[in-house]
Amino acid sequence: MKLINLKIIKNGIYGNPAPRDFHLYYVLYGSAQIEEGNNVLPLETGEMLVINPGESVTLKCENGTVLQCRISHSEVLRLMGYQRKVIVCNTHLVKNENTDELRRVLGSLVRSYYEPDQNLIEREQYSLSLVYLLIAHFSNNVFAENDESRKNEIASYIEANYADEVTLEMIADEFGLTPQYFSRYFSNVFHTSFLKYLNHVRLEHAVDDLLNTKETVLRIAVNHGFANVASFNREFQNVYHTTPGSYRQTHGSEQEKIEKDDILSILNEKTDEKADETVRINLHMEGNYPLLKKYWTEILNCGSFEMMMKSRMSEQVTFLNDTLKFRKARLYLDTFSADGRHHFYTADRVMEFFVRNHMDLIIVIDYRSLGNEELFISYFREQCLRFANRFGTGIQDHTVFEIEYRTKYDNEKLAAFASFYEKISDILRQCRFDSEIIGPSVLVDESGENFRRFVKAVPSIRTYTIFCAPYTFQEKGSEVFINRLTDAGYVLEQYRTACRILAEEKRDDASVLIVSWKDRLNDIDVLNETVWMGARIIRNVLEGYGICSCLPLDLPLDLLFDEASYERTFNLLPGIITSSGIIKPSYHALKLLDQQDEYLAAVTKDYLATKSADPGYVQILVHNCKKPGYGYYTREILDQTSDYQADLFEDSRPAAYEIRIDGLEEGDYLLKTRIVNDESGCAFTRYLNMKYTDDSFVGKGEREYLKAASVIPVTGETLHVKEDGILNIKCTLAANEFRHLHLIKVRR
Repeated sequence: MKLINLKIIKNGIYGNPAPRDFHLYYVLYGSAQIEEGNNVLPLETGEMLVINPGESVTLKCENGTVLQCRISHSEVLRLMGYQRKVIVCNTHLVKNENTDELRRVLGSLVRSYYEPDQNLIEREQYSLSLVYLLIAHFSNNVFAENDESRKNEIASYIEANYADEVTLEMIADEFGLTPQYFSRYFSNVFHTSFLKYLNHVRLEHAVDDLLNTKETVLRIAVNHGFANVASFNREFQNVYHTTPGSYRQTHGSEQEKIEKDDILSILNEKTDEKADETVRINLHMEGNYPLLKKYWTEILNCGSFEMMMKSRMSEQVTFLNDTLKFRKARLYLDTFSADGRHHFYTADRVMEFFVRNHMDLIIVIDYRSLGNEELFISYFREQCLRFANRFGTGIQDHTVFEIEYRTKYDNEKLAAFASFYEKISDILRQCRFDSEIIGPSVLVDESGENFRRFVKAVPSIRTYTIFCAPYTFQEKGSEVFINRLTDAGYVLEQYRTACRILAEEKRDDASVLIVSWKDRLNDIDVLNETVWMGARIIRNVLEGYGICSCLPLDLPLDLLFDEASYERTFNLLPGIITSSGIIKPSYHALKLLDQQDEYLAAVTKDYLATKSADPGYVQILVHNCKKPGYGYYTREILDQTSDYQADLFEDSRPAAYEIRIDGLEEGDYLLKTRIVNDESGCAFTRYLNMKYTDDSFVGKGEREYLKAASVIPVTGETLHVKEDGILNIKCTLAANEFRHLHLIKVRR
C-alpha cells in the first residue's frame, strides 16, 4: 500500500464520509470549502487543511482546483509504533515557518510524480518527509481513559497490520493474552467477532482505493489482505449488494489529469531548493537612524508578594534591576487570606523594596483563585488605603492593577468578571489611585474566538493582556483540544491574532500587551540551562522588534520555584539565574541585547545592529538558534542532565555570517568579540564535563568555579579600514551559538 496517493479535484461537491485515512487538501486555484457538521472551513489559493480518519466532511470546490493527498493511516500507525495521532493543520488560520516547509515538501512530492520510474526512491523520500513534518509539527497524541486504552491499542494494531496475514492467535500473543480470553474480550468490547471486524477494516480500505485509484480489482483485493478476488467479491457483495466493478462505475469519480505546468506554477518549481545558508549584513554608517527601543526589559515578572520575602529573592531582583534596568515589576497579590488573617506587613515590606529600587508596579489579582469574593473586596479596600496612606503618589501614580482570568469564557463567567472589574475600579477611585486596570492575561486560542468573547463582554479595558506559550487550544463542538506549537514564531502569531481581534471589533482605543511568555511545554526542561535558551530569547526579541511593546519572560528566576523541591546545582528550571546565583546563557542574551548602542541600524530575526552618535562605534548581535525537532517534542519531559546529549534538534549545521560595513572613517579599529556557546559562557556544559555522578559532590569551591565559568570571555582584534571606508567581517557560528561583535574606532 502506498503511503501517499495524490488526486486532483475540480469544480464539484465531493463527500468523504468517515474516511479511514488522513486527507490533506491543498487549494491550487480559486477557493474551496470544507463542511464538517455545522462548521464551514474556507480555503483560498495556496492554503491547506488536514482531515483526520473518521472525520466526515464534504468538499466544495465549485470555483477551484484542489490537490488531495490521501495519507495511509495504517502506514502512519506502523511508522509510529501503533501510537494514534490527531493532526491539526489549517493554514487558513495559521501560517508560519512550519506551513512554509510543508508547502515546500509537498511541491517536491508532486514534482517527483512527473519524473521517470527510476526516481521512485525520491518520491518515497518526499512522502516520508511530508508525513514527518505533519507528525513532528502538527500532531497531538490521542489520549483515552484507562478502560479505553487497551481497546485503542488493539484497534491501532489491526489498522496497521490488516493487509497482512493477521490471525486471532497472533494478536492475542502480541498483547500477552490467551486466544480464548482475547476472543471473549474482543466480542465484549467491539460487539462483533474478530474476523468480522478484520474483514470490515479490510473492506473499507479497499473501497477507498476502488473509488480513488485506478488499480485493478485483483490488486486492490490482494493489497488489502484478501486471499483472492473471489473472497473479496463475496465480502463486498454481502455489504454493498453489488460487485466491486459496478460500485466503482456508479460511485467513482474520474481522476482529473494533473497538469504539471499548472500545478508547479502554484507550488513553485524551486521550492525544493535550499536557500543560501550564508547571512549577509550590509550596514551604512552614514545617515539618520531611529533610537533603539529596549522593549525586552519593560517588565520583570517577580512572582508574588510572598515569593519576594524568600531568601536571596530581593538580592537577585536587585541584581537584575541594576544590570538590565527593568522599568516595571509584575507580581501577584497573594497577601489575602480567606480566614481574615491578611499579610499586610508582607505587602508593605515588598512595596518599600520596589519604591526604593524606583520600579513601577503591575499588581496582579488572580480572579480564579479568590474563593470568597466579598471578603477579598473588603481586604482589597483596606490594602489600597494602607498603600495610599503610606506611600502616597509614589505608588498611586506608578501602579497598574491587572485582573488575571485564564479560562474558557462563557456568558456566566464573563458577567461575573465584569461585575468584579467594576468593584475593583470603584475601590481604586475611592483610594485616589490614578491606575489603569488591565487584563485578563489569557492564552489566545487558535482562532482567537475565546479572546473575542472577552473583548466584547468587557469593553471598559483599554489594555488587554495575553501570555504566550508553545501551545494553544482549539474548540471542536463541546470538546477542547490542546495543540502543541513547534513553530518558532508562535509568540508573534498569538500577539497578532489578539491585535486582529481588536481591529475586527473596531477597538481602536485598545491595545494588546504581552505580560509573559514561555518557550517550553514543561517548566522542567534541560534546554533551560543551555545556550539554546539564550539564542531562543534573542530570536524572539528580534522577531518581535517594532511589533510588540513588551516581551517579559514568564519565570525569570529559579527562585520563583519551591527551593525545597529543587536542591541540585542545576535544576533545569526556566530562570536566567540559578537559585545559587549561577548566571545562565539566557541572562547573557538579555545582557548583550541591553548593552547595544542607542541607534538602530538594522534588525531581522537573525541579527541586530546598532550604532552610536559617533560613527566609529558599531555593535552587532548574531545567533544560530536551531529549531527543536521530533526528538525533542516526542519526549514528555527532559529532566535529566544526560538528556542534553540526545538528538533534540532538526539540524546542527553552522551558520555563516558575512558583514559589510561602509561609511567608516579610515584608520584602525578594535573588534571585541564575545561568544556564548557550549564551550564559552555556559556553566551547565562545564558542569556536565565535570562528570560528577552525584550532585552532593558539588561544594562551595565547585560552585565558585561554575560561576566563573559562566562569564563570557572577550577577545580583541585590530582591523584596518582603508580610504574607501569599507570593512568586511566574516564569522561562523556553531549550532545555537550567539555572538556579540563590538567595533570601536582607535583614536590616536
